[in-house]
Amino acid sequence: MLEVQMPTGVAGKSRAWCDESRGPSMGVGFEGSAVGKPDAKFAVSKNGETVNATIDYGASNPLVKGAPDINARGEFALTLSANSLSIVATVTGDQFPACETFVEDPYGNKIFLGGFAPTNKEQILRLYGSMNKPKEVWFESEIVAAVDPRGAFQQVKGGGSGSNSTGPCCEGLTMTLTHWNARIMGSILMPSDAP
Repeated sequence: MLEVQMPTGVAGKSRAWCDESRGPSMGVGFEGSAVGKPDAKFAVSKNGETVNATIDYGASNPLVKGAPDINARGEFALTLSANSLSIVATVTGDQFPACETFVEDPYGNKIFLGGFAPTNKEQILRLYGSMNKPKEVWFESEIVAAVDPRGAFQQVKGGGSGSNSTGPCCEGLTMTLTHWNARIMGSILMPSDAP
């Protein structure tokens, strides 16, 4: 989580955390639970009217000795005008287990930028050897959010948002936050072996 003041580009609070891991997972690891310790880097810079924010993080499964880090990187270009916020996002990483990215206004309204889910649990192999391609793009989004004078999101216009490699066609569509978020969520294919 990274707070960014718009339009100044001043970084606010930042935080990275891991949820509890429980084992054994897929027959690997010890019985029990633990919480991983993420390694995270946050950066905010300004280039003209555009604020660039980067979140780079990773952590390993604390129940499996020698487990590789699961990494993700989000790069966001934010441009605020009188009544809109343009957001261009690119998320890369190990592509396992899953990732979702949101942007939130100061009033708690969230816009779902995109997400990724592996096709099945065997995709854990993406963390190892030649299958590990942390610079491969998970998803890209390009949207324009209408904002009111307070900075609260009102609606979303798509311009190429997607999840995985084939997201929903949202280009040129204007929707409420609820409809937008449901459309993006519905585009993420769940793993074939998900419970």
